Amino acid sequence: MAYSKNYMHRRKSRLLFGSWRGVTHLWFKERINKEAVEYERVRRDEELIHWDKEVDALKIYMAQLQEKIRVEVQAREELARTYESSLNRGTAQLNEETRQLAENPLVREISLIVAKELMNKSKQDPHFANMLNANHSQH
Repeated sequence: MAYSKNYMHRRKSRLLFGSWRGVTHLWFKERINKEAVEYERVRRDEELIHWDKEVDALKIYMAQLQEKIRVEVQAREELARTYESSLNRGTAQLNEETRQLAENPLVREISLIVAKELMNKSKQDPHFANMLNANHSQH
């Protein structure tokens, strides 16, 4: 009789522990699934935070580049204005000096002498006259 009681007790204990093992196994699988979903959510949030920081850093870099480009464009515009102003001043100075030279009596006298010599030479050399006429017609 003791054997039967022990056998029955062992059988009940084995069935109880077998059931308990099955239940805890189901709980473990549910917990693993929940933790996997939570782990994926946490990793996704971490990745989103990381890429948000990267995007913010790139936005700041782009803003800095835009500012540098704006400054460079302004500098180029100022340089173009300075160049144009300098060119205009140089042209005005050249025109003024040319006018002063043209009004100089000595330069007028030399110009007349050179013109007379050219006329005489063109009368003597028809080839030279053709060159002067060709050169004159180009201007």
